[in-house]
Amino acid sequence: MHAKILHGATDLGSPHFCADLLWRAQFRVPDPVTFVEIDGKRHLLVSSLEVERAQKQARVDEVVYIESLAGNAHAQGVSPLVAFLKSKGVDTVEISGGIPFHVGDNLSKHFPVSVCRDAFYPDRVRKQPHEIAEIASAQAAVDRSLERVCTVLSEARINGEYIAHSSYGSQGLTSEILRDIIEHSLYQEGYLAVDTIVACGAQAADPHMRGSGPIRAYQPIVLDIFPRSRSSLYFTDCTRTVFKGEPSQEMKALYEAVYEAQTGATEKVIADVDGFEIYAWVKKFFEEKGYPTNVSSRPVYGFIHGLGHGVGLEIHEEPRLGSCHSELKEGMVVTIEPGLYYPQQLGSIPAGGVRIEDTVVVRANGAEVLSSFSKRLGDSIL
Repeated sequence: MHAKILHGATDLGSPHFCADLLWRAQFRVPDPVTFVEIDGKRHLLVSSLEVERAQKQARVDEVVYIESLAGNAHAQGVSPLVAFLKSKGVDTVEISGGIPFHVGDNLSKHFPVSVCRDAFYPDRVRKQPHEIAEIASAQAAVDRSLERVCTVLSEARINGEYIAHSSYGSQGLTSEILRDIIEHSLYQEGYLAVDTIVACGAQAADPHMRGSGPIRAYQPIVLDIFPRSRSSLYFTDCTRTVFKGEPSQEMKALYEAVYEAQTGATEKVIADVDGFEIYAWVKKFFEEKGYPTNVSSRPVYGFIHGLGHGVGLEIHEEPRLGSCHSELKEGMVVTIEPGLYYPQQLGSIPAGGVRIEDTVVVRANGAEVLSSFSKRLGDSIL
């Protein structure tokens, strides 16, 4: 008898969060529990603290509270989990790559254990309509937060190289102020945005730079927003690059190259295509446009990351659109997010960074883009 085993928690912010367990058992719990699937039957092992609620809420065939296994486990000199598996006739075990070491180590002393290197539940990669609806709702909230922050930027005035707004004091607008506007807007709508990226100028050349300090005129402002629903725990992911004031012609050209790459890549998203092929097309497109990439020495620059990733109960899920082959299937939800990053001027290429990102649903006839927020250059100069 073969058992698939997950171990973790499923509440927002839990340090041992396990998306597969939440997806399969549909049960929210702040502390780690163990989920066992044997021949399609789902068993949830919980403490007496959670057993009554699990019995009412968990979508499983059996709820077992650990205390009831204690006597049998003690008699055998094994853990309650091992005692439970033996009582079910289990002789082989499969665990996820993210399972805690102590759980896997304990199991390996009693059963042959295999570690799943791919998606533990391949069906989770292709989203159901209700899951897509949750992600789309999150994206609509992101679009509204972008509208709010861009309104503030539009109302602001340029004071030398800095940007001032009468509602935000004399020190000028900062990454911190804009981040607060975005995250407060999302929180009011039921979403938790943490570490939202608001990176301006040279900071925009580092893809995961959170951003700090003054927002400068005429420079790229990367707004990367990836909130999570506080009720369903589904994410979305979206990036826009905007400017306060007219940027240089060289920066406009860089922006247009990213825009063309992003729209072109999105047009290539369709069921059964290999994500690697789209990624390779973007790499070639940038090179032909005169935007080189260097990842063999420092500083790295150009198109230095993958093209996209899956989105769902985790912000980064399978599939990955990058240097590995990955066939896109109908119902998958992925990001398309090319970017160009130059920490210092390279010939006529200006220092700074631009990224444009949409979360899209893979359909049989193409990509369904979930954001309606403009990414055209003309709309991005505020």
